[in-house]
Amino acid sequence: VCSSDLKRTLKTQAERTAETRARFIEAAETIFRRDGFQAAKLEDIANEAGYTRGAFYANFENKEELFIALIGSEVERRMAVAREFAGNLKPKGLPRAERYEEMKAAYIRSMLNPTWNVLFIEFKLFVLRHPELLPLVNDMQAKALATMKRTFEQIFAAIDSKPPVTPLAAGTALGALANSLGIDLLVSDALTGGEVHELLKVFFDSLSGVSPEKSK
Repeated sequence: VCSSDLKRTLKTQAERTAETRARFIEAAETIFRRDGFQAAKLEDIANEAGYTRGAFYANFENKEELFIALIGSEVERRMAVAREFAGNLKPKGLPRAERYEEMKAAYIRSMLNPTWNVLFIEFKLFVLRHPELLPLVNDMQAKALATMKRTFEQIFAAIDSKPPVTPLAAGTALGALANSLGIDLLVSDALTGGEVHELLKVFFDSLSGVSPEKSK
């Protein structure tokens, strides 16, 4: 077999492996959303992905590794969205007040997702209960925090604000509140979706150090 044929074969194998892993990760999101991490069964995940239990173990050591891969995939997606969001903070010709309101609304929308509000809470509890797995997630968490910090630095720079806290603290606090309120929407009717959005907007204003009136 010539080297070019071997490269094509290896690439095809790598692509097949990546596709298989992606299907398992997609299936895991469906099953974890339905059953929760602890109750989710590998057989159900494999069936949802269209593979056997043996195929699962050919790609992941256990359910914990799959959960980490699922979270990592979502974190990478959110980092890409954050980078795109931060890169479009100063559209030409848009008044400052309108730019501020648009970026606030867009960021809050990105924070509220019923599936991921639950799964991120489960992930944090999972890591607390399995501290031996921290080394596997430290790099992922560091990258996510760095991206969030840069995003809020650019948000604050775009609106010329003087926030009362650091960009990292602002992003972390807003994410924590959005996750908590998102879960409250799922388990209680004490608040409406509209009220949650308004609460997060008020919180965003406070963290940014710029009230809507002052943003004009």
